[in-house]
Amino acid sequence: MPESIPVMEQKILCAAFLDAILRFYEDPENVAAYERHMGKGGPADGSEDS
Repeated sequence: MPESIPVMEQKILCAAFLDAILRFYEDPENVAAYERHMGKGGPADGSEDS
């Protein structure tokens, strides 16, 4: 199925995805929420019951 996406659009999508990942990890609160999520096995949305 990936071959149905034109090469240029694949490159743009990958660049946008990488940019989002880098921006996510720039914020220490995001990293802490992710680590809590991995430790608890629940959603990292900051809710009390996660």
